[in-house]
Amino acid sequence: MTPWLAYLLRTGRTELVRELLENSRVRWFDTHEAAEIIAALGEEDLLRLWGDVHRSVADLLSPNERTDDDLATAYAALRDVPRAQRDRALGDLTLQAAAHGNVSAVLSLLPKLQDPHRHALSALRIITTGTDIEVW
Repeated sequence: MTPWLAYLLRTGRTELVRELLENSRVRWFDTHEAAEIIAALGEEDLLRLWGDVHRSVADLLSPNERTDDDLATAYAALRDVPRAQRDRALGDLTLQAAAHGNVSAVLSLLPKLQDPHRHALSALRIITTGTDIEVW
């Protein structure tokens, strides 16, 4: 379905793509490749809509307890990781927390990173759009 998506967007049929994303019972553009195509063609609004359709607001606002336990276990396991490798593992954990919509965990982990700005932007994109793709 992604070649069809690219064709629709390149030929200016963004309203049809919007309708398919919003109103269709069939999820036409489920893959992350679809989000990459939408981002590559500079359709910010459609990318936000894609993120809204593929993530529920409830997941963003209240991460489940199992996810919290998994994140806590992963954070505890970081004590065994050598200091030189810890920053990368901590960055990965920060992005994983963002993918689960756990904003408080992201905010707690960011100050512990050597380069929090890079991870903060990625986490923000993941939380708001569901994917870490720069849209410019």
